[in-house]
Amino acid sequence: LITTPIKRGIDFTRGKQIRTIYIMVIRQGYS
Repeated sequence: LITTPIKRGIDFTRGKQIRTIYIMVIRQGYS
C-alpha cells in the first residue's frame, strides 16, 4: 500500500472533521 502525500492530506482533513463533529456531539450531550 503506497501512501501519497495527497492521500495523507485527505485522511488528515477527514480526521479533523470527524474530531470536530465528535466534540460538538459531546458538548451537546453535556448541555
